[in-house]
Amino acid sequence: MWGDSGSSHAVFGPEACWGLRRGLPHWSNIADGEGIACQHLSGVLNGRHLCIPMMGQGETLGILDLGFAGGDGEPAGSQDSRQKLAVSAAAQIALSLASLQLREKLSNQSIRDPLTGLFNRRFMEESLNREIIRASRKNRPLSLLFLDVDHFKQFNDTFGHDAGDFVLQSVAELLIGFFRGDDIACRWGGEEFAVILPESVAEQATERANALRAAIAKLELRHRGTSLAAITLSIGVATFPKHGSSSEELVRAADQCLYQSKSAGRDRVTVANRQESGLQPHIGEDHCSESKVNGGNL
Repeated sequence: MWGDSGSSHAVFGPEACWGLRRGLPHWSNIADGEGIACQHLSGVLNGRHLCIPMMGQGETLGILDLGFAGGDGEPAGSQDSRQKLAVSAAAQIALSLASLQLREKLSNQSIRDPLTGLFNRRFMEESLNREIIRASRKNRPLSLLFLDVDHFKQFNDTFGHDAGDFVLQSVAELLIGFFRGDDIACRWGGEEFAVILPESVAEQATERANALRAAIAKLELRHRGTSLAAITLSIGVATFPKHGSSSEELVRAADQCLYQSKSAGRDRVTVANRQESGLQPHIGEDHCSESKVNGGNL
């Protein structure tokens, strides 16, 4: 928008513009009292207004709204020439907007999980490498949570796969609202999720993991009129540089702790308790310890 005429309302619905409703250029000749004026125009204005719908890739992207002061001295045919120029400009603008939208859509598809809207595994791995480099440079900690929805197969077997998808979407929605803006929540794969917590020590990450378990437990989900079973999470926690000096070591440590949470009965948080760097895991070797609250296992 430019100029100071204030000819159009800042926000209006598609039905308020005859150009959008008809899909054709529309003149509102307020000065001459000809035609039908668009509702988004101010009723006290003088002059002529031209609304041109902007179409791109089969979609209506908006309108180009032009206002002309008008007057008796205008040459004959000026309205037609203005419309031709405006239609050409609107087509070019619409093409640019459609290209920008397509670029944004393709970018989102490359880094987003289509079911949950969370970042995907590829983006998580790239982000973890970047965040570890930043944490090392600033001498700050970084924690990684691995989450798994307990007994997820039962949701699919009992209520159907669409109910299972609904559970994953509900968990993802809670993750988005639960963590900080600079935390990175991702869908690792299947019913597993991962959350990167920059500048968080193991104790802080464990506290957040416990709070997340409590929040998940309060979810009461209904799908197509049917109440679903309660959701619980098994969680593994590992922290840079205490439990690993690289993204691979940190992922392995968090994954081992997640596996231990599931093996110990699920619905609990397990935290890595030793340096993973340079170690080769052995069968039966315990690298994790369960988080406890009030003397009881979570």
